[in-house]
Amino acid sequence: MKKVLYLKRNDYFQINLYFFFPLGKWVWCLQIDFQCLNNDGNLFDSCLFALNVALRQTYFPTVKIDPDTQKPLVYTKELNPFIYNHNQEPLCCTIAIYEYEQEYKYLIDPTLEEENIAKSIIHYVLLKTDQICLIHKASGAPFSIDKFHQCYSLAQDYILQLRRKLNQ
Repeated sequence: MKKVLYLKRNDYFQINLYFFFPLGKWVWCLQIDFQCLNNDGNLFDSCLFALNVALRQTYFPTVKIDPDTQKPLVYTKELNPFIYNHNQEPLCCTIAIYEYEQEYKYLIDPTLEEENIAKSIIHYVLLKTDQICLIHKASGAPFSIDKFHQCYSLAQDYILQLRRKLNQ
């Protein structure tokens, strides 16, 4: 029940659309598993992109409750799209940070090898409104607020390109 409450507060989709009368007795379970065939870096970015593509292609059959038996009747020929808040579509940008001659250099969308030799890795997850959903900085030296702002600007531009690809 904690997971359902968490998702409800998340405002990503309206959880009550996927319960059937009586409330809580029957519910759809949407499970998305990621199978990594080849990790060449940006695993988190790829998974979030794939999640958004998958949700856009998700349909549920129509369900009605049989008044006599109170059991669900599933109509597989009547499909309904999965309804969720498209403004909440999270996308991720991974930035590798290198220090070269007392100066920081940034690489967007690094490979696994580039991630391994970077001084630090930072992940920005942004919603459609450019609202920050998550910032994660792995390892490395302290990082100033100005550097975070620089990386945020880079992440915004990159995620805008990802959104264009997602909408094609």
